[in-house]
Amino acid sequence: MKNNIIKEHLDKLRSEMIFSFIEEDDVEKIIPFFELVDYPVGSVVFREGDPGDFIGFVVSGKLEVKK
Repeated sequence: MKNNIIKEHLDKLRSEMIFSFIEEDDVEKIIPFFELVDYPVGSVVFREGDPGDFIGFVVSGKLEVKK
């Protein structure tokens, strides 16, 4: 079920330039490397100086960046 949701999001992202090169077969291969995370309103996702050990995509809602 979770993999289906990730695949739906990846299929939508494939219309964007950064993911347009990914073929359907490759989508299936990379799904295990993705994780869906929901953050409550007002959550701090990361702070300046945190290790850059992930890349994130906002698939719904808003993300505000402050420095």
